[in-house]
Amino acid sequence: MWQRIVQWVPGTAAFARRRAAAEKLALLAAARPARTSVAEQDAVLAWIFAGGDAAHAPAGVPGDDEAGATPPPGGEVVRAVDAVEAADAIDTAGTAGTIDTADTVHSVGTVEHSVGTVDAIGTVNGVGLVDTTTGIADTVGFADTVAEWARTMSANSYLAMTSDELEDELTRFADALAREVSGRGPGEWPAQRIGRELALRLRLTPQSFQDVLELIIPWLETRRGATAGRRSKVIAALAGGFADGARDRVLDEQLRITSAAWAAARRPPLPPPGARLDEAVLDRSPQPGCALAADGTVTHANPALCALLGRPADALVGTHLGDHVVAEGDRAALAAALAEASTGEEPAAGVELALVGAAGAPVARVSAAVEWRADGPAGRFLVLLHDTTVLRAWQRALLPGNDHDEVTMLPDQRNFLHRVQSHLDDARPGTTIGLCALRFRDLNTITRALGPGVRNKVVTTLAARVVAAVAEMPATTVGRLDRDTFGVLLTDPHSWHGVTGTLRRLVDWLSEPMCIDGQELALAPAVGVAEARGDTDAVELLARAGFSLHVGGDRGTPWQAVLPRRAHGDPDEDRVRLLAALPRALEDGEITIAYTPIVRLRDGVVVGAEASAQWHHPDGRVRPADDLVALADEIGLTLPWVPWMLRTVVRQAARWRKALGKAAPRVTVNVPRRFARNGDLVVHVRAALEEAVLPASQLMLSMPESAVVDEHGDPRSHLLDLGGLSVPLALDGLGTEFSRYDTLPKLTLQTVVIPPQLTASLDGSSQEQCRQAVAANLIRIGNELTHEVTVKGITTAAQRDNARRLSAKLGQGLFFGGPLAPQKIQDLLGGVIAV
Repeated sequence: MWQRIVQWVPGTAAFARRRAAAEKLALLAAARPARTSVAEQDAVLAWIFAGGDAAHAPAGVPGDDEAGATPPPGGEVVRAVDAVEAADAIDTAGTAGTIDTADTVHSVGTVEHSVGTVDAIGTVNGVGLVDTTTGIADTVGFADTVAEWARTMSANSYLAMTSDELEDELTRFADALAREVSGRGPGEWPAQRIGRELALRLRLTPQSFQDVLELIIPWLETRRGATAGRRSKVIAALAGGFADGARDRVLDEQLRITSAAWAAARRPPLPPPGARLDEAVLDRSPQPGCALAADGTVTHANPALCALLGRPADALVGTHLGDHVVAEGDRAALAAALAEASTGEEPAAGVELALVGAAGAPVARVSAAVEWRADGPAGRFLVLLHDTTVLRAWQRALLPGNDHDEVTMLPDQRNFLHRVQSHLDDARPGTTIGLCALRFRDLNTITRALGPGVRNKVVTTLAARVVAAVAEMPATTVGRLDRDTFGVLLTDPHSWHGVTGTLRRLVDWLSEPMCIDGQELALAPAVGVAEARGDTDAVELLARAGFSLHVGGDRGTPWQAVLPRRAHGDPDEDRVRLLAALPRALEDGEITIAYTPIVRLRDGVVVGAEASAQWHHPDGRVRPADDLVALADEIGLTLPWVPWMLRTVVRQAARWRKALGKAAPRVTVNVPRRFARNGDLVVHVRAALEEAVLPASQLMLSMPESAVVDEHGDPRSHLLDLGGLSVPLALDGLGTEFSRYDTLPKLTLQTVVIPPQLTASLDGSSQEQCRQAVAANLIRIGNELTHEVTVKGITTAAQRDNARRLSAKLGQGLFFGGPLAPQKIQDLLGGVIAV
């Protein structure tokens, strides 16, 4: 597969070999017979749709005894799944004028093309961008590149849209590619999806796609922030998407053709009314047939029917035709067809049946045409059968439900989308359909380091774990959506209400190390959830979900969809829905930062501010979002939360420092557990400080013990780098989570935080003496090991006084003020909060 992608990248040896092979094939093409004309192809399709009458078949079209008579080898259908063969098939179809997806077949059997007008796109703004001496497009501005791209595409491909429509489409594509290659995330249009669109919807030929690559590659090199690795990744995704789209396009075209042919074969031609039909004529027919009495009893069976059923004629005569049908439903359909034909209102009644042979096993799937003949005193039925077994097998093999990933044998994206759409179509009003997605970005690293063989073993192991994790959940479907992503479809409402537990289980199982070829590997997935609206189709849901995967840049973010408005009900369901909508709210600016004042207990002066999230809903409600962020982190949802919050808070701290000088407060950011364990934390902290030009001492990072130390009790190495930046650290939750007090001396901490659960005991109540003793000793330990102790959750004067008596230096809580806007914090600075 990689070689097929590289062959489209100019400058590679594979590219040169492919161009040389193309030149040789062009010479061979001159010697082979000319391709059929558009008129000839239209005549063939018109004949198929008109009913396949051999008497009116165009020249060169095989008859019924030739077309589709040979079953595929081994009983399986060999499909055009190879990307190169698919692209070649599309090229052949495109240059020969194959009927487009939008073609309309009329009842008279003619084909009308839907024609769109394409203007002289290559002259937009009067700019001609291709250097004819080098064959490489000049690296020019964005609009000029879009115009040149449009001209290049229209040169070799029929595009059923106007020039303005095409430029609008390509503007979206170019903007997404530029964003992705610059590391900003492509939004709703990642390169893989663009490649699919070029092949599947815009129907580009391979030559046009090659020309597009030759134009885009130099242009991408000029994008700010574009690295060689990102360019390679974008180009590979673009080419891979084009190959996938070409494959699906060929399969869809084959499916439409076989469906049309099968529909035409459902009613085999009958002799015209009034024609003499005796046993001799019936016996000479190559099609299986029989005559039935008025009650459906066989009165005569021709040799073709006897051969099909494996029974002699005398064993068939006197039996009911329904006795030779497999299923009860087919017998009922046969009875209905006989009743319809006996009315004489229609020339013939059609029915599809599965027939059983002498051994009691099904032998054929047939289409039967039934006509009533008023011959003799009682009349009789004439039945002619057409064996559609092979044709039906081809059609069924092309259905999306038969597509599976070659490595995991899970449903692939086409199959998965088909299943999602089926559930959406069948869903009742108010039914919840949820989608969980799991992306493993480190798989590319494994491929480069250990090879594709190891990668496939890893993918197989991950697939087995995903299936096992949801095995006990009803109505779930697992699929492999692309090389890095698995999808889990949830259609049972109870499964959706418990999705947080499901995600925890998935993350825990998938994060466990695995041993592959003697090497221990561990991958942490990026996880997301989405809930579909009633009017959302599968493709739109996948596109919206894909958008949120790129909101946070290279690290990935959850898949999510815009959620429908509902009445307040189950709190757990509301939390799930809010959790799914959180990434979109962050992207739309609905999340803001408020600041809780931190005061010096000895004099009540505001010396710091702790940042917290506030969610401003479009309906006017405001709710704290810190609990949702913590839950998202706990169950493994990957959010662009910490990078965004760091940049926002550090910029605000820089504004305070500029306005207030030394009186500016130190800001505290609570870092979620999983992100605190990530080495990227140091990168984001350094970038935020450098961007805002803020001294590191003005930013404090607060995190729990499990994020600060590893399983051996040693400080995590990347947090030592934070110490090198002089960023102070706070240990949060002392006394509630901390379990390795022997590791405290190893840590370089600025402060420890006494949690609200223990602060509540400082009211002086005699019932809280034990907890007071715990709090007092923790404050003493904190003072001996760090520079300061912060008591969190102070709500009363007694708690403040006792914390001050125990030598705690700082305090915060509703007693001093809740979350406030930045300006209100600034108004408090320099003042004293006291009672």
